[in-house]
Amino acid sequence: MARTVSGLQQSRSPSISVQPSRSLRSSSVTVISDIRESSPIIQPHHSNPQILRMPIARSAPCMRSLGCTANIHCRQTDTSDPKLAHAGKITETATERPRMSIATYEGVSALSLGLPPTTAVPAAKGDLPLRAFTTRPPVSSRLRQHFSTNIDKIVMLALLRPGTIPVTDGAHCHEVLVMAVGLKTPDVPEDVLEHIAAMRSSGMVFIAIHRNEAGPVCTPAVRRALPAKAGHETRHTLHVGRPRPADQTNLTLVGKDMDQVWDSLCAQVTLDQTDGRDLDNRLAVRERIDLLKAQETKLTGDHGRARTTQDRNTAFAKLQKVRAELKQLSADDR
Repeated sequence: MARTVSGLQQSRSPSISVQPSRSLRSSSVTVISDIRESSPIIQPHHSNPQILRMPIARSAPCMRSLGCTANIHCRQTDTSDPKLAHAGKITETATERPRMSIATYEGVSALSLGLPPTTAVPAAKGDLPLRAFTTRPPVSSRLRQHFSTNIDKIVMLALLRPGTIPVTDGAHCHEVLVMAVGLKTPDVPEDVLEHIAAMRSSGMVFIAIHRNEAGPVCTPAVRRALPAKAGHETRHTLHVGRPRPADQTNLTLVGKDMDQVWDSLCAQVTLDQTDGRDLDNRLAVRERIDLLKAQETKLTGDHGRARTTQDRNTAFAKLQKVRAELKQLSADDR
């Protein structure tokens, strides 16, 4: 059975037909409103445009409260009429679904980094208070000052683990947290990142973010365990990558388990490569190369400042030895 609700003038007011659903078991109601300018029965009353849109506006909240389905069809509607355009907006609002807001800082989020949506942390749970990192365990006054003067905000952007990405659990790494660390200054406070990473056994990828004249700049960093013999204490070192614009900062998930994913992420931060195989040896080679480059610079200065022939020859011999090793390691590191 259909019911017709008329306005002030029965000959010109719009009709709203309320029809029950085809399924007898369903309590949903389908509401159809046809607005046809060519039909004199449903022609809107131009002296009072409210007659057209008031029944629709009143119906939408009622239908939402009853859990009904609203199908409001407007055909041949004069969009130049602001009243009719307003009625169209009500239709869009009634069918719009809210979307979850994800954690972000300066436009950097899990999605902007190229990570799957399943890894994104909700915005309501992303912001982490600074006091959570300085109260337990207690920190030194120097470290507390660095938190206060250097850190603007800490936001957890993404959570990587078998439940959020299609990989199996690892033998050593079970989850990786992707953290945005907002900076007040361009310098990356390494002691702050070291302290945060040491508070959890999870792997952590830090995206240190500061803003300059060109926009947000991201500096990735990871804290990684050094190879150790059985029975010896495990030591860690913090690796800080090169700064890059926010729109050029990406993380790629490579690997079949969490151990491989973690090694790949560390390789991306330290070596700008996605291949995480044999990473510890490759990092050791890279550190040796950096050390040899520093020695080469020093020996070059010693050779130029030498006052005697013997001192000059000694510095030159050392310089040649360093350059030979540096050439060999650089060739192997390619």
